[in-house]
Amino acid sequence: MTPKFYYLQNLIDKVEPMLHRKIRYLTLSEDELEKFKAQLKLDEAIELWSSGRGE
Repeated sequence: MTPKFYYLQNLIDKVEPMLHRKIRYLTLSEDELEKFKAQLKLDEAIELWSSGRGE
């Protein structure tokens, strides 16, 4: 696992108790996003990072 993963997980571990919510992250390629877009609740999602090539 990369240092970025540990940093993100550390932030999640700190924020979850404050929000009383479970935080999950998902990394998708553009093709995977198009494939699963109908199944994902994207209107409830918060985009943390983008390559700038998407919508």
